[in-house]
Amino acid sequence: MSPRSAERTQVAYALHQTSLQLAFPAIGRNDPEFYAGQLMNDIVGGSRFTSRLFQEVREKRGLAYGVSSSLEGYQHSNMLVVTTSTRADRAAETLDLITQPINELVDTGPTAAELEASKKYLIGAYAIDNLGSSRSISATLGRALARDSE
Repeated sequence: MSPRSAERTQVAYALHQTSLQLAFPAIGRNDPEFYAGQLMNDIVGGSRFTSRLFQEVREKRGLAYGVSSSLEGYQHSNMLVVTTSTRADRAAETLDLITQPINELVDTGPTAAELEASKKYLIGAYAIDNLGSSRSISATLGRALARDSE
């Protein structure tokens, strides 16, 4: 089965909380613009308290404890994945809200302050995120080797 853009799949459960997972087409690790994509991901929802998604979903509206995004690369697809959980009765509102900061970033780009803050954060966090344990070192080396072999 091939992925289809703009497809929504909903699975209804009689629960008080809903998990939302969204996937958008994105660039891969070998793309020359990959690091620019990393910056954009960080600004829109890279798991930091300053991301646009966190500000809109958590801070302004209190719809979730957290919301984050990540760039995910697989053999046949690359995607921007956004995840959060919210009250079941607020899921549709949260889902609609998530696309707004992403579309705004695509349309207008980041502010100079966002771009500078994201650069500083990603440079400073690199060692902690990628070299802080044997597991993270192994994963970092594995990604580098996979990138070089393509």
